[in-house]
Amino acid sequence: MDITAAVLSSVLLWRHHLALGLGVRYGLSVLGSLVVLRWADVERLRGTAAGRYVLVHMPPSAQAVRLVGDGVMSVGAWHRRPTWLMLGAVVVVAGWSHGVWG
Repeated sequence: MDITAAVLSSVLLWRHHLALGLGVRYGLSVLGSLVVLRWADVERLRGTAAGRYVLVHMPPSAQAVRLVGDGVMSVGAWHRRPTWLMLGAVVVVAGWSHGVWG
């Protein structure tokens, strides 16, 4: 859901729909988290490879890197700078790659 929200939000921000763009970007992520916490079998998710990866390799510092990258993407979309969008995406991927880099 985060990827879908980021893409849709970037389109909205590119078109200068600030409130809607930011609402989609962060609102859908919060909504997705609430749905998972309420209805998903979180214990079963912990046992999956992705769940174990997140538990081990997503400390606050990696989350902060992802948030910075997301912010760069948002600003890049608002200012219509494709290179900023790509740079932000690279930073987000770097945040998710914490397990690779240690």
